[in-house]
Amino acid sequence: GTKMELMRRALVSDLSPDFLSDLARGPNTEVDLREQLTELGIRISAFLERVAPRVAVLKAGGVCLQEIFAEHEVPPPVLAHRLLTQWFAKADALGLATIPEPASAAHMLMGGLQSRIMQHHFFG
Repeated sequence: GTKMELMRRALVSDLSPDFLSDLARGPNTEVDLREQLTELGIRISAFLERVAPRVAVLKAGGVCLQEIFAEHEVPPPVLAHRLLTQWFAKADALGLATIPEPASAAHMLMGGLQSRIMQHHFFG
């Protein structure tokens, strides 16, 4: 293929978060919820650190998000938010925390982590 296609394939590879299976399992009732959230935050941040610059390069090159995630039935960011919402809902149902709006909690966590990563990449 062309140089652009080779670059696109290299940048698009491995855009699925490695923490999705952990989110799908839900919170562990044997481990303190704060410890679990800290570990999730570290893993999500590490993923974003690795992927955000690649997505930014693709976007700057004119590649739309639908094209970036075309090989996925559900785009990884959407799936991550869904699973994190379910994770928070399970934590609430298990009595590990009071989380009346699991989707909002998921947005706040993901948004806060993404904001930190983007500020670091754009402003140093």
